[in-house]
Amino acid sequence: MTAPVVKRSDQEVINLLAHRAGTLHLGLANYCWFLDPDKALCLKLAGSSDRSRPLVGMCDSARCPQATHHSCHCDA
Repeated sequence: MTAPVVKRSDQEVINLLAHRAGTLHLGLANYCWFLDPDKALCLKLAGSSDRSRPLVGMCDSARCPQATHHSCHCDA
């Protein structure tokens, strides 16, 4: 087993987050990590030709592999 990678400076952390910032789309019921348009269920269901971003309003987050649910999405 390999040891975890430790970022040595704030700038390394900022660079890591900036790299992922364009893939995260915030929805009311889930977060969409839009990494691969071929896996985006919303694009498949809509037959969308624009594959540059997800259709968050059409997300079926229970079935899409790129959707994640967090405690902020649950009823308190």
